[in-house]
Amino acid sequence: MEFIQVAKKADLSEGQMIHVEANGQEILLANVGGKIYAVGDRCGHMNASLAGGELEGNIVRCALHKAEFDLATGKNTKPPAVPKLIAASKMGKLMVNTKTHDLPVFEVKAEGDNILVKI
Repeated sequence: MEFIQVAKKADLSEGQMIHVEANGQEILLANVGGKIYAVGDRCGHMNASLAGGELEGNIVRCALHKAEFDLATGKNTKPPAVPKLIAASKMGKLMVNTKTHDLPVFEVKAEGDNILVKI
């Protein structure tokens, strides 16, 4: 594994998240209080991009079903929400039984103006 440049510091303001790709990996970069986190950018529930979700502290919330993940550990901290109307349907029953996986976490470092991720 090696560190690969994935973005510039100017690309990622405090409180912002962006999607990047490197070596076939889809990565979510998030700036929380000046600390940069890098995790897999696909929700461990239904594979939606997390970059379009919400950031609250070091928690990212998926826009699709509101599953939450800790950016420091990649751990799923809150299961997905399934709307009542969908929960009663066949699709809802399938969604409820879909396991929510933790996210891969990538080591991050900054060199000058560059953000690098170990892949």
